[in-house]
Formats: sequence, C-alpha cells, structure tokens
Amino acid sequence: MASTKHPLPPKLWEHPDPKSTNAWKFMQDINSKYGLRMKEWDDLHEWSVKSNSAFWEEVFKRYVLYPCIPYLVQNNKKKTTPRRIKTTIESNLI
Repeated sequence: MASTKHPLPPKLWEHPDPKSTNAWKFMQDINSKYGLRMKEWDDLHEWSVKSNSAFWEEVFKRYVLYPCIPYLVQNNKKKTTPRRIKTTIESNLI
C-alpha cells in the first residue's frame, strides 16, 4: 500500500520570544551537559525519545512535577491515603 503524505496544517500559535521560555533554557542546559547541538523543539523531542531515561531524569531534577500515578500521603493517624495529582509537561515547561 502506498503511503500518502498529508500537508502540515497551519501553525496556530508561536511564542513571540521562544528563547525566553523554560523549554529553551532546558534545551540549552541539556546541550551543555550532554555535548549536543539542539536548536529546535523537534531536536529536543527526538532526543527525549532516543534518551528517554536521561530526558525524564533531567525534567524531574529541574521542575517540581507530580506524575499522574497514585502516591501515598502519610496522615496524622499513621495510615496511608492514596491520592492522585495530574499535570502536563507543557503547562510546566513552556
């Protein structure tokens, strides 16, 4: 079966100063630490897929994020209560 390429839809929004974002700073820090030359969001995405463990380690070192998994909170009665917190990387990094 032949593959059909679809044109990219028009860009909905672009940050007026991408180099002022947390995502840009994060990418530059990763470039420095790992000797990389990422210049675009697509480069960071590619690195995050190829180096999944390193990517998430760096994200959790730099940002206060709570993954979408249950965790236990100790209460005063020494019992544990399951709780759930959701977040998105985009809302914290950009």
